[in-house]
Amino acid sequence: MESQENNLAKQQLYLTRVQQFYQQVKEWLPTDLVTKEGPPYTIHDSTGEYTATQLSVLQKNGADSKQVLAHLLPKTCTVLLAEGWIKLAGQFADENLLYMRPDGTLSVYEVEREGWYWEDWHSRQPVPVTQAVFLDLLQKVGDYEPH
Repeated sequence: MESQENNLAKQQLYLTRVQQFYQQVKEWLPTDLVTKEGPPYTIHDSTGEYTATQLSVLQKNGADSKQVLAHLLPKTCTVLLAEGWIKLAGQFADENLLYMRPDGTLSVYEVEREGWYWEDWHSRQPVPVTQAVFLDLLQKVGDYEPH
């Protein structure tokens, strides 16, 4: 059993990585998309309980109208093959984003750089989440049509 201090450090590192990813997503979005943070919720995993917030991605449909395309839902800092998991949940599908490192002993995948990866079940290879990949995933999980 890992120490409470180690578990708290894992949780904090994960939450920091999630917030950094949220900031990156906000910078990637075109002007017709906006974000909104959801209320805090509790994650229960093998490290204990901790609080995270979801980030929703919305498309502007007019003066005051916005349609939710997807939610980024932090799931856990302890996941098989990675060091963190965010679910990208939309109306039409869900996709998994995993935090991986090149020196990660947890992963069976070879990754070139540390960061968030999309778990592509078709190719069986993790794909680095870039702006283009993220916007493609929004089209897949939500009903986003870029302008």
